[in-house]
Amino acid sequence: MNDILDIRAMDGRETGKRKINSSKILCEKKGFTLAETIVAIAILTLVAAMFSNFLSVALKARNLSRERLQLVALATGKMDEIMAIHSFWQDIEGLQSWLVNDGFTVNENGIYYKKLADENNVSYDFEIFIDENTGIEGLFQLNLTVKSSNSNSISLVIRLREIEEEETETGEG
Repeated sequence: MNDILDIRAMDGRETGKRKINSSKILCEKKGFTLAETIVAIAILTLVAAMFSNFLSVALKARNLSRERLQLVALATGKMDEIMAIHSFWQDIEGLQSWLVNDGFTVNENGIYYKKLADENNVSYDFEIFIDENTGIEGLFQLNLTVKSSNSNSISLVIRLREIEEEETETGEG
C-alpha cells in the first residue's frame, strides 16, 4: 500500500511529492512499549514499598511514644500520691504500712510490688524500693519503677525526709 503524500509549503505552493507506506503509518502508533510499562510498574512498586516501610516505622514510633507517656503519667501519679499524703505516713514504717494498704506486696528484697492493667489490657508493674542508706539521718530515697507488659520501663527517684512530731507544751493560766 503505497500512497503519494503531497507536501506543501506554508503559503500553499507545492514543494514535492513523496511515496509513503500507509501500512507503516498504521503500525507506528503513539504509546508505551511493554518494557517501558514494566519499568514504570517496578518504579511505582519500589516507591510504594518505601512509603509503606516509612509508615510502619512511624506507627511503631508513635505507639512507643504513647506507651512511654503512659508510663510517665502512671509513675508521676503514684509519686504525687505518695507525696500528697506524706503527713499521713510521716516515717518509713508508716509509708510501708500505707503501701501494703494500697495493695502492694513486699518481696524478700524489700521491694514493694503491685500489678495494674488498663482498659487496653496492657499490664503495668509498679516496683517501689525504699533506700534508707542516704547518709543523712531521717532522709530516705524512694525508687519507683513502672514497667509495661511490652518491656518498656521508667524509673523515678525522690528523696523524702521523715516528719518528726514536735511536742509542744501548752500552758494553762
